[in-house]
Amino acid sequence: MVINLKKKRSDIFYKIGKIFLILNIIKFVFLYLPIKPIYMIESFWYCNFTSFLLSLVLMYGNKIWIKKIATLVLTTAIVAQSMWIIFFVLDFFNIYHAGRIIGMGFNMINPPYVRYIVYSLSIMEHILLIPISFYVVKKLGFDKNSFWFIQIFLFCFLTFSFLISTNGINLNCIRHSCDLVTEDIYNYGLNLKTFIYYLYQLVEWFLLISVSFIFFSFILKKDKNNQ
Repeated sequence: MVINLKKKRSDIFYKIGKIFLILNIIKFVFLYLPIKPIYMIESFWYCNFTSFLLSLVLMYGNKIWIKKIATLVLTTAIVAQSMWIIFFVLDFFNIYHAGRIIGMGFNMINPPYVRYIVYSLSIMEHILLIPISFYVVKKLGFDKNSFWFIQIFLFCFLTFSFLISTNGINLNCIRHSCDLVTEDIYNYGLNLKTFIYYLYQLVEWFLLISVSFIFFSFILKKDKNNQ
């Protein structure tokens, strides 16, 4: 079984997973529920979904699945989160305000101190996925047999995101660029234009994740835990 909720552990993985889960629940509740109470599909943004997945597997999964999911998150997060992290940093220092950051609706959260907490937690969530998964992989080893598992997961995840996205919620930037601010995003429904963009994203993700997988399998090949 991948996750056993009745299993109790007290190791470092459980503690990391528990802390990370609490931080993500706080952010999710304050960011989405007050301003978008019916938009629970927001939980399928990559950062939200993989954060909850990694947290639960660290808390309740066996070591085989912890290793597999940590490898998945590490190789995908470096691709999925890099631009978000860069734009968060630019936004934080008031250098550039990307459409994807504006679209998260932080300005709709009141009072201001809650807005600051949620904003900070959002930055932490995007950044922490990489070091946490890297730490776990360093401890348990890089799962070199998970390449197609990761690619199939991403295909299903991106396809699901494409199908359930709405005109106003462009899950995982799958129908158009997340930084569109001047165009009418409500014209980006299910049509030929968005389908072509979806196919382009599938190819791009496949190639980038392949490079990421090869890169991490190479730099972690000397880890004594690797098999």
